[in-house]
Amino acid sequence: MGSEMCIRDSDWASLMALAARSRGLLAPIVSHYEGKVRLEGDEFAKAVASFRERFYAGPHFRYESRGDPYSAIDAWERELVGLELRQAEVEARERLFELPPRPHNSLRTSRDELRVLKRVWDAAERSRFEADGWAATAWPAVDVEWMIASARDLLRELRVACPRSARDWDVYKGANGALIDMLAALSLVGMLRDDAMRPRHWKRLMRHCGREFQLDTKRMPLGPLLSLRLHEHAEAVADLVQHAKGELVLDVQLAEIDSAWLGMQLHFDPQEGEEEVLTLRVPQEVLDCLDEHEVVLERMLVDPFVGFFEENIAAWRSRLSKVRAVLETWLEAQRLWVLLKELYLNIPENIPVRLRRSGPPGGHLPITPTYTVGVTDLADSRGPSLPPTE
Repeated sequence: MGSEMCIRDSDWASLMALAARSRGLLAPIVSHYEGKVRLEGDEFAKAVASFRERFYAGPHFRYESRGDPYSAIDAWERELVGLELRQAEVEARERLFELPPRPHNSLRTSRDELRVLKRVWDAAERSRFEADGWAATAWPAVDVEWMIASARDLLRELRVACPRSARDWDVYKGANGALIDMLAALSLVGMLRDDAMRPRHWKRLMRHCGREFQLDTKRMPLGPLLSLRLHEHAEAVADLVQHAKGELVLDVQLAEIDSAWLGMQLHFDPQEGEEEVLTLRVPQEVLDCLDEHEVVLERMLVDPFVGFFEENIAAWRSRLSKVRAVLETWLEAQRLWVLLKELYLNIPENIPVRLRRSGPPGGHLPITPTYTVGVTDLADSRGPSLPPTE
């Protein structure tokens, strides 16, 4: 056993000596190939650096890129796979020649970034798709609350897809900014759907935003309104809607005044003991409305939203002023007539001839049987339409 061990030790020593001699003989060749492997490694490092530079400079990182981002991502994926295969070959040769391995972490980083870029573009394109659908929605079918909830979900999805390290990318900033602007615009759209909005308010909004669209609140899509970039005019939109609400209050009050006086009438009743003589009777409702509406119109004049209604308010004030003046004159004349009637009927010979001529034939008021007349007719410059006398 001992002799065998001695032989084996001798053989091993011979083998090691042969290996040393062979290494010496192969040293120039090994050195030559080591240089080639190092050069190949240097060239590969330059290729990786070039890849990284071109990768970051590509349009696929820009949100407003006109190209197809997915085609670009596929192309970069193919190039990255080629570099990863080449890296494996370079590392295998470096191990073969016992060269220190070079770290190529940038390729792993590129792989991770490419995955993130794909997820960000998925979220961005979904946001665009949803926004296009909302823009095509007809105005009556717009559900602002649902759209806002969907936009918030899309924003959350985008932020989950993009780690903080990638939030400086233009594609992320663009998609994130577009969703934030959309949320702001949808909130303003909800305000503009107020029932107080009238065509004059929409035209004012268009003038302020510097863009116009065909106004048809029954059929128009949401897109033209979103094209006004409402988020850039948030304060103006809020002021406009507030103004419209203020004007609606005045509009309703004027409509109530119109409605109230439309059916208001004066009554003429036969005088006691003389059926052929009618006297004016003003219902208390007329007097109450006259007092109330004059106060309401005065209050409207100091309202900050009165501008559009100034002409209408002035017309109503003039009309009611005339009604009051006519009623007061009429009732005063009627009171005097009743007081003087007996004298006029019983002693006509004592009445001067000029007055006698102007008096009514037969010595009584020439008024036919009971009738009514609209109160606002009194404000007509031509006077109320009285029934004809016989």
